[in-house]
Amino acid sequence: MVEFRAIVIDMRLKCPYMSDATPFPHSLYQYLNFHIDDASMASSLSQKSLQIQIQDDLKYDIRIENAKLESGKFYNEDDQNDVLTSEDVDDMVIRHNGGIRSVCSMDGSRGSIDLVDDVRDAKICNLTWRASPEGGERNEIEKLNQDTRYMVDIGSWNESGTVGSVLVTVKDQD
Repeated sequence: MVEFRAIVIDMRLKCPYMSDATPFPHSLYQYLNFHIDDASMASSLSQKSLQIQIQDDLKYDIRIENAKLESGKFYNEDDQNDVLTSEDVDDMVIRHNGGIRSVCSMDGSRGSIDLVDDVRDAKICNLTWRASPEGGERNEIEKLNQDTRYMVDIGSWNESGTVGSVLVTVKDQD
């Protein structure tokens, strides 16, 4: 859809000689405008999304518990239209020895999840985030209540605008 949008914009830029008198099928014009609006809306949605990729470098699986959103929606990483409930996210497990699982949210989200060592049944930490839909506010991701037996490293992210993808790595404390 975005490639099509670029072609349409290109076509308009390359055809400055067209005047109001030049025949241009009205239905085609409506079709193009509809699809340009669709592409703009999809682009706007993706700019308000956040993908937290959790990498499990422990010897045991990590499970996600207490997924909460104050605003926004969870969604399937492969399809933003596939909205997930907090219970769906609570059912996620991250495989040990380098397994990665993504928790995705959109629409100016604020939320949190608990990471739990599946074998020890110990809470590793609470991850919280605020992905601001406003350009002037700062995006935040932080870990709270971290168990000292674990090392949790939060990678870099965009502090304003689109947050994008953030890698969170969990390891045993050496």
